[in-house]
Amino acid sequence: MRVDRSWADLTTVEEDDPTHRIQGLQDDERTLDSVPPAEPLENTQHSPGGFSNVSGTTAVTSFSAADAADLDQDDLLHYLPILHRESEGILNVVAPDQATEASLQLIINEIRKPGTRTGKTLNKRDTSFALPLDTFGGHDSIRPEVILRSLFPTKPIRDIESGAWRPDEILHKANLALLARDIISLEERESLDAWNVVRRLDSTLPSPFLTSVQSGASTSILGGSALLEETFNLALEVRTQLAILLPIMAQNPMNFNMDETLAEIFFEPMSKEDSRPVDLKSAIRDGRTRGWGAKGLESEDIQENIKFRQAVRQRVTKIKDSLPIERRADNNAVDLERLLSEFPWSSFVIQVLSWVSQRNREIEEKIRGKGGVGSISKLLENEVRAYRDSSSLMNPPAAPAASTTTPRRVTQQNGRNTEANAPESRSASFSKSARKAIGSPYVYDSLSVLLCRR
Repeated sequence: MRVDRSWADLTTVEEDDPTHRIQGLQDDERTLDSVPPAEPLENTQHSPGGFSNVSGTTAVTSFSAADAADLDQDDLLHYLPILHRESEGILNVVAPDQATEASLQLIINEIRKPGTRTGKTLNKRDTSFALPLDTFGGHDSIRPEVILRSLFPTKPIRDIESGAWRPDEILHKANLALLARDIISLEERESLDAWNVVRRLDSTLPSPFLTSVQSGASTSILGGSALLEETFNLALEVRTQLAILLPIMAQNPMNFNMDETLAEIFFEPMSKEDSRPVDLKSAIRDGRTRGWGAKGLESEDIQENIKFRQAVRQRVTKIKDSLPIERRADNNAVDLERLLSEFPWSSFVIQVLSWVSQRNREIEEKIRGKGGVGSISKLLENEVRAYRDSSSLMNPPAAPAASTTTPRRVTQQNGRNTEANAPESRSASFSKSARKAIGSPYVYDSLSVLLCRR
């Protein structure tokens, strides 16, 4: 069973200082304005609060400027129902509908045990999942905005209607399958793979899996979810695991300031202009809680939800109280034994899978409400065809330019004229895979700043 490390990756680089530091890749916040004449694609994956400005994770983008142009429109249309089918195949194994904590634990045990039927089934389905996933550029997660830009390259994203043809739920489902596949194979918290997944989740949750979340949300809302409390609880657990992993991954754990770390992870700075560390006691008393990147859980939403604000403060206090008294006094040499047992990794994995199962159930209900995957695919094909027809009317083809084809060479062999083929142009032989390699995505994670400061 493999973990797709591209879900979030860290590289180790050597700087002027001989000390090796964990360094995130450079953030590609460029929009898709390289696809003329389209409007630049807005990055709707919000940065989760003030932590990104100081020492947290910015919203990790999963596209480069060339990605939308590199995706093949016809392949996207063809593989959409296949993407749904293979995503469902993964989720049926690792996060089945109506799964209980006990049943999920049994699944985890089976998958992690070598040679089991469940593990072999997952490996086979993971192999089948690879092709449609690659077609949609989902090396870490699939961005609906990128897919829409590829299918409607000259249409402003804000002008694309939220019709029944929109494939957002299917793409969210594929992202659920990616997350579930990766998290279930992580046996140890103290590993680079676990660190990568947790920091990625904190950076993006819940936007790869929904567009908005509110209690009792209407099923007619595109990408909307009614799992407000469940999603908040999961996001809080992810942030808790991040707080535990930071001192583990720090270069100098003997001089790690846990108070400062907790303040920066869970609370916003005093102001955008003031990047100084927030005092933890002051933050717990009256600080602004950091939000997450989806409507319903953004910073303003959290400030207005007394229950959520109180839950965050209680969690930070519990983490603080889980540290030995002498360590709480000097904030150094963090002893994590009690903290690790207070928030076990195994329980976190089960919580992730349980939320995936619940969210997948919502998605399937919405897909059925639209007439099923076949209906969505057909409606999308019709929408793309209508767009192409209107684009061709608005932008008729230009008059043929003077031929630049290399003339055939006529040579004489054995008294007969022979035509030699012109050499193939370099541009014609330049493969799409090569273009995609050049336009590979870069992500930035300023957690490296926090780790380096420790």
